[in-house]
Amino acid sequence: MAADWQKASIGNYKGVMLCNRPNEFGQQRKADLQGNLPFNSRVNPAVPVGWNPTAKLLPKANRKKINPNNVLLKHRKFLRTLEQKKNEEREEAIRAAYEEEFKVQQFREQAEVKRAKVREIKSIQEDLEHQQ
Repeated sequence: MAADWQKASIGNYKGVMLCNRPNEFGQQRKADLQGNLPFNSRVNPAVPVGWNPTAKLLPKANRKKINPNNVLLKHRKFLRTLEQKKNEEREEAIRAAYEEEFKVQQFREQAEVKRAKVREIKSIQEDLEHQQ
């Protein structure tokens, strides 16, 4: 059978890694398999059928550390501070408008009280003038 196979000549193959073939240097070549290939099971026969595979103990995937100098990180921080600033300005404007309205209302009430006193004093003076 060894006589049927020719010995491969190495020849001159540029760029090809040459290694010892099984049929070189007096080794015999295995006969080719005939018929169906056997089933190659990847299951350990010692483990009973139906058992789930064991949980693999892998290290927890560490989150990628965030670079504090990242441009997008700085931009998001800027947008957050800008939003806070706008909200504060809006609240301040609403509060200022409310205070202004409150001051105007107080002034009107005080002016109404003063006008009422002036009318009362005028009516008293007119009554005194009519009595004389």
